[in-house]
Amino acid sequence: MADVEQRLKAEIDGILAWLVEGLRMYQEEGLLPEPDAVSLATEGYREEMDPLADFIDEHFVKDPDGVTPISVVRDLYTEYMHGRQGTLGHREFNRLMEERGFERPKKAKRVNGVTVKVWKGLKLR
Repeated sequence: MADVEQRLKAEIDGILAWLVEGLRMYQEEGLLPEPDAVSLATEGYREEMDPLADFIDEHFVKDPDGVTPISVVRDLYTEYMHGRQGTLGHREFNRLMEERGFERPKKAKRVNGVTVKVWKGLKLR
């Protein structure tokens, strides 16, 4: 260990210059773009870990003009998760749906002649 410490002390000026140059480059240019392989792996991991992806893909079509009653979405989710672990509570479910770009308009909508609260942005398959 003492040998490593002595070698580092001998190179201290070069190490400091390298650090300062790296800082200067970072301040001027920022971080390098993420490599494509890392981006693809990260996206794959997110999709794999996404607790709603399969449910949404199985039951809905993403449609910016589509609306589905909140109660229908929640009932389908409850049925989908029956016997599975990791069922999300209402707040977490809603948060994750909103993260995906689905909206819950404050004003109820008429769906099939009935006024109900809806998720906007998806419709039943």
